Amino acid sequence: MARNLEVSIRIEMNETDAPLSANSEKAEAISSGHFRLVLDGAKSLDIDAPENGLLNTSYPAIRQALATYLADEVKKCQIKMLSIPNSQVVCHRTRYRVDGEVGRFEFETYDVRDTDGRIVFHGFGALPIRTGKQWYQTAGFKENAILHGVLDRSYRKTAVAFNIQRRQVKGGTPLSTLRDAAETLGVGVMAAIEDETRRTFVEHQFTN
Repeated sequence: MARNLEVSIRIEMNETDAPLSANSEKAEAISSGHFRLVLDGAKSLDIDAPENGLLNTSYPAIRQALATYLADEVKKCQIKMLSIPNSQVVCHRTRYRVDGEVGRFEFETYDVRDTDGRIVFHGFGALPIRTGKQWYQTAGFKENAILHGVLDRSYRKTAVAFNIQRRQVKGGTPLSTLRDAAETLGVGVMAAIEDETRRTFVEHQFTN
């Protein structure tokens, strides 16, 4: 029986003698899941400054926490596959890419190799199928970037706003990805409408 997953977050904002961060828009990674951003104490009651600092710190931490969790889960799945004598779990040659509501991130996956070096279980096998250099697009991505994004404004404006929202101006989702995603979903919607139309005709005994 699978165990449940507990998600917990601890946020602290304390006074410090540490020097100001070189870039007030980018948090510094201290350790796994731990990011820090040192702001100007003179702006402690500015409200805008600590709010912006909190968001700039939390989004990178969320992305790293999610990437670490997914990589660990894939590795656990592969360890369970070690039924072949002397087989081993090795890191896959490419990382799995995700484009989500929290931003873009990648994580390691793992393969199981036998004694002859052949891959018997691929690390991507337990994850949603992608092709080539595609990024897996989460439900949150599609809702925010497509349904509440490109349907109401241009691709360029949507890309800029979406990446700012996720605190990922650099390395965020490019315009071309939004365009391709919208077109793919549009094709799927049209196909579903055509299928439903044909089904309705047949149900009510209409010919084409």
